[in-house]
Amino acid sequence: MRLLLLCVLLLAPAADAAERKARAGRAKPAAEKASADAGTADADTVKLADIAVKTPTVDLDPVLAGAFLKVDTQTLPARQRVLARGKQMELRALIKVAEGKKKGGIRMTGPDGCKPPKLTQDDLKWLLNPLLGFVEAQEWAIGEAGTQTECTELDMQCEFSLHIVDMPKGSKPPRRFFFQERDAMLVIVQMKERSINAKQTQFFGTGFLKCQH
Repeated sequence: MRLLLLCVLLLAPAADAAERKARAGRAKPAAEKASADAGTADADTVKLADIAVKTPTVDLDPVLAGAFLKVDTQTLPARQRVLARGKQMELRALIKVAEGKKKGGIRMTGPDGCKPPKLTQDDLKWLLNPLLGFVEAQEWAIGEAGTQTECTELDMQCEFSLHIVDMPKGSKPPRRFFFQERDAMLVIVQMKERSINAKQTQFFGTGFLKCQH
């Protein structure tokens, strides 16, 4: 009996140490997750994102919108990231449409173009949200519009408002395509989809569109 008691007394500190180590191991991932959920953005950036997300786009101050577009949404708290990303997508598309009207029908594009963000299935909820003003288009119609205007997919992403979503492996279709509803290129694409001569688009206010490389 004494020998058994002695063994228990000797093993108790080791058992306590093992339990403390186990608790620490469980606490570490939880702390890391909490830190990740909190984000790394400062308080002013978090407040800016809150204002931008909650304010209707038509009422958003241009200066504030410009500052918000510079925010890396991955640095925001988890509660803001998805909403902020959707708002940025909407604003950037509207800006491209507005800038396009100033540029006119001929768009000068560089050999490397721009670097459009990589979109995934997680971004579909915003592109499919009717309140944000995106319209889905067919890949074949975009190809035909590209042949007519000499604009590549990259040109349409850089100079126009084309958004391309890479779907999960095995999905049909493997990619989905969206334009901002006010985009002149969308009119040409939709004319292709409806089998109407796209040259008629000038009568619908889009005029002549062409990319020069």
